[in-house]
Amino acid sequence: MSGELVSRRVEVSVRDDGEINLVFVKCFRNGKMVFASTLDKMNNRSVTIRSYHHQGKCLAMEGDEDGDGFFETLILIGDNGIPVEGFERSKDGTVTPMSEERLSKIKKGFEVGKGD
Repeated sequence: MSGELVSRRVEVSVRDDGEINLVFVKCFRNGKMVFASTLDKMNNRSVTIRSYHHQGKCLAMEGDEDGDGFFETLILIGDNGIPVEGFERSKDGTVTPMSEERLSKIKKGFEVGKGD
């Protein structure tokens, strides 16, 4: 039987002006993160990134890059924490593999973030 799902939400005003710019949500089951979401309302646009976790590892991430509530991007994450595949989703239901160029740029961002 699964344990209770616990959610933590943090809202941040980057400029200390009372306006919420970042919203972080993390969900845990049995003490392990199973879901995370980041809403970034900086730079005059809203971007949401959601990640799905199992046994301490991120398995997949999806992104709503234009703030319309539709998640256009899906990234599969390898055992090393680096993306292994990416997909673009269209509102008509079609899913196509991400271009090698775009996937390569995303991978580089993950590698920099890992800090070797």
